[in-house]
Amino acid sequence: MLSDAAVGDRGYFYPESSSDDELLPRALPIDDYGKTDPPDASKILLCPNEYLRHVRLEASKLPETLVSSIHTLDKDEVGVPEAVSSRSSFRDFSEAWKHAQAYKFQKSQKEFSYLVKQFLPSKSFPSDADSLISSLRSDDCIHWLVNHPPMLSYFVELSQANVSLLLETLLSACPRVGWNSALQPWVYGGLLGLEPPLLPGTCHTVRRIGKKFCKYLRESEQQKGDDSRDRRFCFIIISVVAFAFGQRDLLEDI
Repeated sequence: MLSDAAVGDRGYFYPESSSDDELLPRALPIDDYGKTDPPDASKILLCPNEYLRHVRLEASKLPETLVSSIHTLDKDEVGVPEAVSSRSSFRDFSEAWKHAQAYKFQKSQKEFSYLVKQFLPSKSFPSDADSLISSLRSDDCIHWLVNHPPMLSYFVELSQANVSLLLETLLSACPRVGWNSALQPWVYGGLLGLEPPLLPGTCHTVRRIGKKFCKYLRESEQQKGDDSRDRRFCFIIISVVAFAFGQRDLLEDI
């Protein structure tokens, strides 16, 4: 007869006692190591014990807490340099710096989207998108953009198609030799105004922007003069297009 303890509520049989050793998975024993007895490098791939000793040794060299590079993006070492040589190459900037530009852009993009799509409309903030659209369809649109810095009111109730139209208009004027740096805020602001999912035509426009800035960098390498400000802006835009908009293959063209 089975005792009450051995039979569950639904009639299932449970052993009255079980060994914890039977429930635990078996693991390979690992010999302790010391400074005088390190793992044999020649046997790491041949002997399981030596391999596990090697893993334990390497793990002991690392801190208990590892910090990802994304948590250091706001530190000075990955910030935008105060001064960039006019001959600086895109390869002179670390991967952390490039990712930092995309990270800061995406953070600003979320705040930008909240302001123009939720906060400002809820406050009955007047939209001035019609003024921007009208200027883009005029013959002197570049002159208008140069003399009217971007404001949030231009992007309230502005459709993605019209943001793409803004970027396409800027493509005809920048970047090129002698282009007006007053257009830089419009380029960055236009990219901020793009909220995913992007239309195929918009993706194509963003990619063209990245390719044109890459071309500008290649051509400016052969020219004289101090263009450090324009080149630094190119570095930022290329990083944003490459990492925030998924066009990393453009980096191969620089």
